[in-house]
Amino acid sequence: MADIATRVNFSASQLPPIEERDLLSEFFPKDASEYVARLAGRELTKKREHEDLLRSYGQEMASMRWRPSTKVHPRDLELVRDTQTWLVEVKVVYKGNGTEAARAALAQLLEYRHFFYSEEVKPGMLALFSEEIGGAHISLLDKLGIRVVWRTQTGWGGEADAHSSGLVP
Repeated sequence: MADIATRVNFSASQLPPIEERDLLSEFFPKDASEYVARLAGRELTKKREHEDLLRSYGQEMASMRWRPSTKVHPRDLELVRDTQTWLVEVKVVYKGNGTEAARAALAQLLEYRHFFYSEEVKPGMLALFSEEIGGAHISLLDKLGIRVVWRTQTGWGGEADAHSSGLVP
């Protein structure tokens, strides 16, 4: 209603009363009944970009004296050095869609940290991407305490806190 008020220069309290029959005048949900979908058999070639990204980053971090572990399933990676532990979620950015990759990384990092770690031992969270996801999403993750690192054409990039935490090779 506030949107309608803005468009016609009324405040919400000045809007003319809406007839009950008009409340659903622009509401047309799709049919929710079951249907059958038939798909022709086909062969797909799947890439392993996720594993390549994980391997490259883990090896780089080991060269910086971090101990990478992939024996933390279903989590992608855990990095340990001295008293520091980082939970790492790896995401391939498909077709430049940083939004989808950032949402997935955010959800998984929060879920895994909640369910796999005690309140006393909460690891840092790091989202690792196959390419830069864009400033707005980097800022969002940063505000939520999630460090962000991405692969570049020449190596690795990351936001300022990832650099200062020693998470950018």
